[in-house]
Amino acid sequence: MVRAQKLSYAIKDKTILHPLQFEIEKGSFTTIIGPNGAGKSTLIHLLAGGTSNYSGAIFLGQKNITEYPTITLAQKRA
Repeated sequence: MVRAQKLSYAIKDKTILHPLQFEIEKGSFTTIIGPNGAGKSTLIHLLAGGTSNYSGAIFLGQKNITEYPTITLAQKRA
């Protein structure tokens, strides 16, 4: 399960992702659609733990992704 709570991202003063809240259950099929520049790739980057410079929370299972050691998070992503 992947869950985001009030997830948002900004670079300098420009908001890239406005607060999002969602849950994706294990085994489900989910798509992310939107126009160019809407933040789709940025969202995937955040969910994968590619940066910690965001506000809100991202959970993988029952734990916040910031609680996982780097190697464990990489194994879970694989």
